[in-house]
Amino acid sequence: MEQLLIISPYESNKIRDRADRSPWITIHLYKAQSNQNNPSLDKLDLHTIPVRYPVLHVPRALIVQLNLFAGQLYIDAYDDYLEICNFLGIAAEVITEEMAASGWGIAADGFIMSDSNGGVGGDSGLTTSPLKFIKMLMTKIRRNGESIDKTDMGSLLEGKILASSHFQN
Repeated sequence: MEQLLIISPYESNKIRDRADRSPWITIHLYKAQSNQNNPSLDKLDLHTIPVRYPVLHVPRALIVQLNLFAGQLYIDAYDDYLEICNFLGIAAEVITEEMAASGWGIAADGFIMSDSNGGVGGDSGLTTSPLKFIKMLMTKIRRNGESIDKTDMGSLLEGKILASSHFQN
């Protein structure tokens, strides 16, 4: 059974020797992408201790959550955007008149107030919008008060819908 545990660099340094000798422990380097010119490190394949083959496969849903809570500001692919929207319970596309007539309602921040089945938050399981918390996490805690408005996540947290053409792949 594979398990994924997120630890700090300090904790990683404490177990490094044990990881080198263990057939079960692998340490993966990770840093949230905060600059669009830097590559994303979310495949967890940049640097591992010890080197293992085949490279770990982590489900995309978990990587999206890791990126979100680590403060990643850029989204690489439209599928990741859809996964983020699903996780946060926000609309990933503009609500059409037909959708509105069938019961869809969206809050100003993009949170799904009701879908065609009357559900709140889509498939996320959330009943209230998490966007204020996520914005606070990203701006105040992860970025020390710096603005994120011109980033993918800044746009998403402001309730803007991103089209598939926005993404490179």
